[in-house]
Amino acid sequence: MVGGDRCYLTQNMANEKTPEKKDSSGKPEAYRRPFYSENYKRKYDDLFAKTARKEGTSTNPPKPKKLDDFKRESLRAVNEPNRDGTIASRKVKRIEKIIIVIVYIVVLGIAAYFLLASFFPNALPFSKNLYEIKAGDSKLFNNLNSFYIDDPSVLGDTKVVNSITVRPITSSKKFNFVFAPKENIPSGKNATFYVDMVLNQSTPSDIYVDENLVFPNLKDYSFVKETSSDYIYVNNEVLASTDENKFQDFSSTEDFIYRNLPSTTVWSTRQLGSPDVSVSGYSKTPTDIYTTFRGDLKLAVYADGDLNIDFYKQDLNSYLGEDIYNVTVTDSSGNVVYTNLFRDDGDKTKSGRLGNSQDLNIHAQNLKSGVYFINFDDISEGSDTTLKSIRINSNKILILGNFLPIEPFNFYTEANSPKQIGFNYWLNGKDQVIKVIGTKNENINLSTDLLNKRYDENFTTGEYNFRLGKGYLWVYNDFSSPSKENWFDIPFNLQDKFNNQNVIIIDKYKYDNDIGLFSYSKSIDITKIPVRISLRALETNSAGIKGARFNIK
Repeated sequence: MVGGDRCYLTQNMANEKTPEKKDSSGKPEAYRRPFYSENYKRKYDDLFAKTARKEGTSTNPPKPKKLDDFKRESLRAVNEPNRDGTIASRKVKRIEKIIIVIVYIVVLGIAAYFLLASFFPNALPFSKNLYEIKAGDSKLFNNLNSFYIDDPSVLGDTKVVNSITVRPITSSKKFNFVFAPKENIPSGKNATFYVDMVLNQSTPSDIYVDENLVFPNLKDYSFVKETSSDYIYVNNEVLASTDENKFQDFSSTEDFIYRNLPSTTVWSTRQLGSPDVSVSGYSKTPTDIYTTFRGDLKLAVYADGDLNIDFYKQDLNSYLGEDIYNVTVTDSSGNVVYTNLFRDDGDKTKSGRLGNSQDLNIHAQNLKSGVYFINFDDISEGSDTTLKSIRINSNKILILGNFLPIEPFNFYTEANSPKQIGFNYWLNGKDQVIKVIGTKNENINLSTDLLNKRYDENFTTGEYNFRLGKGYLWVYNDFSSPSKENWFDIPFNLQDKFNNQNVIIIDKYKYDNDIGLFSYSKSIDITKIPVRISLRALETNSAGIKGARFNIK
């Protein structure tokens, strides 16, 4: 075989050595000259060439090793018997060093974190910003958590409603969301509470958060319109006397109400804007209101350019404390254009003596044409004061909501839909007969049997004039005016307190009518910990809690 030929040649090359000769020093000549003889090279060169040609390899014979090469290989074998093992050992040690360095870095980082957190507790990321609970959480009622519900008896087991997991509210009693964080809370930060509920539309209910109504019972209302921003519901009694087919279509909620249901009462889950108001017959002719009002009073006046109101303030001094009126004038968008505080007459005792009349004035300038709201708020505890001889430089004036004249007074009102007007007197000798002239003529007899009892009368759509013979009589009405000439239609009377208003506006950003999902949020004061936010549904199984969040910014 070819391979065998090469082995044979190599073996014979090793055997074909010249006899060992020594030099004059006694050392072998191999130290001074080539290991193989010239005769050896010539003899086997031809054989190597022939063999290489057969194998297709190089024709050069292998270079014979020198004695020094053998010595070096022997020494290397002795000095490096575990070279591969040594390299592996070095790699392991290098990895161990890297791990040790990483451990030191982590430990030092943790120590630095707690050190900085102790010096800067309000800086991020040392304080947590979001706390959240969900209906499916196993620790929803665990008071060891930073955020939890304090009463497990008010919520049922989890269930899926409209593909949303909720815990139904099975009790009408109040319960609390408790925020008691275990972490550092930044000082001077704002906090917002969020709660998500799925409302049972077949079991409507009033929903309260911290004793404030956030979603009303809609059982007496019908859905009539979806605008770009809201759902509009109208009282069923109003709809009974209204032809819905005549409603004009508007994309704006405010325009829809003003054009179809002018001068109506409204409760809304959001602050409404103001549509463009057109008032015919307006002039700056001064209007006098001939009576004395006790306590709070709210007016709506159409003005252009400036607004001037003259009046007298007279304190009754019936109670201990200052008699103060806080007066604000706002435009239809809620912007304050005037504010002032009208102080006590100097008698802060409950002397019962009628104070001196204070001649006062309200003046607002550079007003755009539109409706302005004047609020006289009797703000001080124990305050008991009156307004009289009011003169306003406009012929378009409305009294909004309830009022208390303590002298005889005539007023006018219009009913765009059936409405109820109430009366109540509480002093002996103030029983009286109220004359009603207009669409229906009648006398309302407030006899002595009605002392301290509210009397309500229903009125159909139409126009009515009322004549109060004695005063000291509460009047419960939505819109009133000193006379028919002073009447005008305002877009609506937006009221904060729910009282079966004619129209309810639900913000689509907060409520999804298709699945009943309602989201509510409110700002929270976190200067005192723990914080409790109460929630109550008056009807059982009317809503289910999806979850809640407490966000700090």
